[in-house]
Amino acid sequence: MNNYDLNILTKSLNLIGNFYNDVSVISSIDEFLIIHNRNITILKELSKLENKNYYIEKCNEYPKFTKEELLEYFRDKTKEKSIFSILGSFFEVLEYIYKIIKTKGNNLGKTSDKLKQVKSINETLVYLIKNMQ
Repeated sequence: MNNYDLNILTKSLNLIGNFYNDVSVISSIDEFLIIHNRNITILKELSKLENKNYYIEKCNEYPKFTKEELLEYFRDKTKEKSIFSILGSFFEVLEYIYKIIKTKGNNLGKTSDKLKQVKSINETLVYLIKNMQ
């Protein structure tokens, strides 16, 4: 893998890591998932090329996300209003219940913790990749 490819990988890792602090760095949840999954694929390829399992082990540390929980996190951070919150407090309770069902019990705190973990893993990987160039 040449320096150009490694540079692209580090930028992608930083982009995904920065999503934790600033959801505006990525335009959609689909884009987030595509980039994140592509990073994992490239890291696994890098592991094979380097004949080291470290990158694969780090990939296995990534938490699993559902599209729905990321979408709720994105909506919360962008202050996107739902029809429930516009209608009033009774409907806000319904919205809360709906979110729990839709995200399979993962609340925003859990999603935030998962994204923080991704950020930490990515920072470690970027450091290692930059030092191998």
